[in-house]
Amino acid sequence: MKRRILYKFCSLETKNRRKHVRRMITKRELYFSDPSTFNDPYDCNIGLHLRRLLRPFGVLCFSTEGCDMILMFSYYGNRHRGVCLQFGIDEDDTVGDVAPLFGREVQYQDDLPVFKVHNDIDLQAYMTLITKYKKWQHEKEYRVLMHVEAECDRIRTYTVGQLRGVIFGVHMTPEDQVRLKCWIRKGHHKNVFFKKAQLSKNGFALEFVDF
Repeated sequence: MKRRILYKFCSLETKNRRKHVRRMITKRELYFSDPSTFNDPYDCNIGLHLRRLLRPFGVLCFSTEGCDMILMFSYYGNRHRGVCLQFGIDEDDTVGDVAPLFGREVQYQDDLPVFKVHNDIDLQAYMTLITKYKKWQHEKEYRVLMHVEAECDRIRTYTVGQLRGVIFGVHMTPEDQVRLKCWIRKGHHKNVFFKKAQLSKNGFALEFVDF
């Protein structure tokens, strides 16, 4: 059994984004995204003949330990005004009915993968979903994949105990800090730690203090 520490960086910038994070915490919902919406133009777009095979997939994206926290808060946490949620999940646990064992760490490389014509087409689609350009490796991404029949199937519920921590961004407002603590109480989460990111005085890094 392998224990995975996974991070989800979130923005609270708009009403819709706040609603998404609120439901993620209070309803314990995780959303499996449509891969066609990803911000890297090559992501899930390796080989035009594979596009139709990717449509049934939903992808749940996390970062693993060692990701560049400064960049991740900048990209996905509304320039450090947002939040990072830390999950602790064993690989024989499930997220809803989806086993994280089906997830994989993304492979980062300089060259596009080359698929032979006779290769298994499902394997090609799968490899497309977990292969990215090397310049994205600071994200240390871990993806959980799921077949999706309809839009309403994209949401799965995680269990109490899988959300382990809440990390406030450097520039998060006091109002948002209070809001997130309230959501944690409403979600009936147990033993969740709270930390606040702050700029290190010793270099280009973040430090995290109990909050």
